[in-house]
Amino acid sequence: MFGRRVDLSVRAERVKLEGARSPVWRDVLYSESEEDAWRIVEVSSFEGKPFDIELLWSAANGSGAKAFVTVPHATRICVFARAVQVRVKNLDREPNVVGVTVADGYAETRNQYEVRVDSTFPVEEAVPDPVATRVLIPPFAQRAWVEAADPGTEGFVWTIDGDNRRRGVTRFEEQPDTGILVGGAKAIDCWLGPHDFRVVFTLGI
Repeated sequence: MFGRRVDLSVRAERVKLEGARSPVWRDVLYSESEEDAWRIVEVSSFEGKPFDIELLWSAANGSGAKAFVTVPHATRICVFARAVQVRVKNLDREPNVVGVTVADGYAETRNQYEVRVDSTFPVEEAVPDPVATRVLIPPFAQRAWVEAADPGTEGFVWTIDGDNRRRGVTRFEEQPDTGILVGGAKAIDCWLGPHDFRVVFTLGI
């Protein structure tokens, strides 16, 4: 008696993303099989431009998981899955062609997710300090690094627990080289004055 197949229904797809100031998510790949297996998802820009991906996957009868990843040019992500879905969003002002391939196999992978903050960035929740900006911690985040456009920027970065309390504080200019451990925090508050900045999260995936 033959067992169920681990072959995926789709192995590769690509999509052309338009350049825009307000990028939108585009579906690029959905693939499934009859059995779970380790999958290596490789994503890349044919022009070498940055983009975000939203990766959803599920195994057996589980509801599945989701991760957001920022890709400078290309990356790979390893998941144990029966079904894989990928959406992408352009981060460049010019058009960007993004390709996705899924292979069977296992590899250790590490990735990052970036949140850009400017004067129009929406505050996710009520923040105790009106001049601080709150950024929610994404799935699979382990550490966070905050950087600003102005070289003279000074300020503070707080980790926020689930009960909305500030538990840890780090001076912006004294962040450890490896970033700030997020532990069990749900968000970080950034007090950096009127400067554009971004938060780069190191992911354990």
